[in-house]
Amino acid sequence: MNSLSFIREYLSIQKKHREYRKYVVPFIEKNKGNVSEPDLSRTISVFSNPRGGSTWLSDLFSTLPDSTVIWEPMNIQSPYPELQHVSFCWNQFIPEEENWPEAEQFFKKLYGKKIEAFRLYAVNKKVKRIPAANYFIFKFVGANMFIPWLTKRMNIRPVYMVRHPCAVIASQLRYRHLFDDVIKNPRNSFPRGRYNDELLELYKDIFDKVNTPEERLAAEWAITNVIPIANPANDLRWITVSYERLYKCPEVEINRMFGRLKIAPPEDIYSLVRKASSTAINKSSGSISSGKQLDSWRNQLSSRQISSILSITKEFGADFYDDSSDPDYSRIYRC
Repeated sequence: MNSLSFIREYLSIQKKHREYRKYVVPFIEKNKGNVSEPDLSRTISVFSNPRGGSTWLSDLFSTLPDSTVIWEPMNIQSPYPELQHVSFCWNQFIPEEENWPEAEQFFKKLYGKKIEAFRLYAVNKKVKRIPAANYFIFKFVGANMFIPWLTKRMNIRPVYMVRHPCAVIASQLRYRHLFDDVIKNPRNSFPRGRYNDELLELYKDIFDKVNTPEERLAAEWAITNVIPIANPANDLRWITVSYERLYKCPEVEINRMFGRLKIAPPEDIYSLVRKASSTAINKSSGSISSGKQLDSWRNQLSSRQISSILSITKEFGADFYDDSSDPDYSRIYRC
C-alpha cells in the first residue's frame, strides 16, 4: 500500500469511527433499554469455515436493500468485553442439550444489537445507515459446532455453508498469515475450552496421527462440519448449502435459500455469484470469474496432500467429500 492509499484508508476509518459514535452508539444504547426478546425476523446468520465462502455468501445477502453485516462476533483474537466474559474458545463446541446460561445471554445481547463494539459494524460502507437497517446479517466463522445448540434456543434464521476440504485447506495454506500457528505447529491439539475437551478425548486416536499442516487443518475441517451435518436437524433448523452447488447452480440455490427465508431475492443478486468476495486472494479472482473455481485446489495441492486430507476427513466420518469436485449431495441436503 502506497502512502496515498494509506492516508485514504486512514481517513475512511476515522470517518467510520465518527459515524459509529454519532449514529450507532445511540442506537445500541436504545436497544439496551429494551427488555423484550430480540426481534429475529429481520436477521440472517451465515456460518462456515474460515476460507469456506462465508464472505461470499454474506455479500450475496448484502444485496438486500438496507442490509447491515455484523462481522465475526466470535473472533476471540480481537475480543470485546461481552465476548471475554463468556470465555469462548476458537471453534467452540456446545453440546445441543447443554445448559450454558452465560452463553445464551451473550447471544441474546448480540442479536438484540446491545453490544457496543466498533469492529462488529466497521465492515459496512455506510455506517450511519445502520440504525435504519432492514436486515442484519451475522457472519460467523469458527462457530459451526454450536449451530445445533444455538438454533434450538433462538430462531436466528441460519444458513450454513460447507465447502470441499481440499479447497478450504488450499486457501488456508495460501492465506497463511491467519493460520501461521497451525502451519508452524501442526501437532498442536485442537483448541481447548469448555466442552471441547470432550471432543478431544473422543477423537484422540485421530488427532494423534496428525503430523503435517494439511492434516491438522483437515482434522479441524472434519470435526467442525461433521457436527452440523450428522445432526438430525441438518437442513431443517438451518439451511444447509453446498459452496459447489451455489457456484454451479446459483439460481436454484439462491431461490431455495431465499424461499426458505421467505424473502424475495434482489434482482441483481444473480450477477454477483461470479464476483470475487472482498476477502478473496487476488490469484483466485480469475478462477472465480472464469468458472474454474471448483477445481483450482488441484493445482495448489500435491497428490500426497490431497490423499492426506481426505484420509483424515474420512476417519472423522466426514466422507461426504472425496477427490471429485462435488460432494455427495444426498449426505448434505435434506432432500
